[in-house]
Amino acid sequence: MLPKFFVASTIIFYKYTFLKIKEVKIFLWLSAVFFLFYQTLLCAQNNSYKAELLKKHATQNTKSDKHLTSLYKLSVIFNETNPDSSLFYSNLALKHSSQNHPLFPDIYIQKGISFKIKGLADSANYYFFKSLQIYKNRTDIDNIINANILLGEFLRSTHTLRKAVPYIREAIALSVQNKVYKFLPYSYNRLAAIYYEVSFNKNTNNGFFQDTLNLSIKYVDSSFYWSKKMNVKNYDGSNYNILGAYYFILNKYDMANLYMYKALQDADENGEIIEKPMIYHNISRNYFQTKQYLKAIDAAKQGAKIADSLGVLSGLHFNYYSLSLV
Repeated sequence: MLPKFFVASTIIFYKYTFLKIKEVKIFLWLSAVFFLFYQTLLCAQNNSYKAELLKKHATQNTKSDKHLTSLYKLSVIFNETNPDSSLFYSNLALKHSSQNHPLFPDIYIQKGISFKIKGLADSANYYFFKSLQIYKNRTDIDNIINANILLGEFLRSTHTLRKAVPYIREAIALSVQNKVYKFLPYSYNRLAAIYYEVSFNKNTNNGFFQDTLNLSIKYVDSSFYWSKKMNVKNYDGSNYNILGAYYFILNKYDMANLYMYKALQDADENGEIIEKPMIYHNISRNYFQTKQYLKAIDAAKQGAKIADSLGVLSGLHFNYYSLSLV
């Protein structure tokens, strides 16, 4: 539901159409900024409200399944904004769980995600592999697919790109074989990210393999296709970010800027704060190449600030690197 201010301001805009064009543009821009802020605030408040309810459940009966489920859900919620808090709740959940409990490997997954976000590769590696092993023993197809995707993404994040590909391809194959299509938007999104990074090679004339780069964009298109088919938008922001990076290395900076800001808008609208440090890093690089140094500094600072608040070491490193270039 739209806030009354936004509705009222829109009515005023149509009533006073004699405003100058410049004033109209300023008005529309301010209205859009306000609406985006309002949507982001709603998302944050919703997650905060959910967390508070779950905390109440988690303290009511420490020996019940409901208590364990609440702890697990808290670890999921906080992995979107605060990996340290997520680890706190996943550790508590493990204390109240057993290896035979249905949620046990799911808790391991959340610990793996937290450690990946924090840049602690060995710990992330341990929990992802352990969870996949448990899911295979249980023949839990949905979670086998999901764990393969997470392992592939983890290996991508540690720059072991060739090892990452088989896990993502396995996830896609299992999804198609078992007609579990809901995993395809993210699978293709991660495959696109991997092939984008694989395409870089300093020994080529332009610094990258064009055919591999084209393959990356093909997988972005596949991700968008399945997202539309499944009626989800969770991965649109990441796809826009890859497209922005694609146009950046082709020196098409205006197009790069367009898609990077689309990615940033999507992250704001969906409360995906974890994605923002890398998006700001890409925006900063783009401004640097077009010699807009003040904007490059501002973007890198914003990215570093968010990464620091979340304890995301990789995002912090990349944005500090961007600052060092200016």
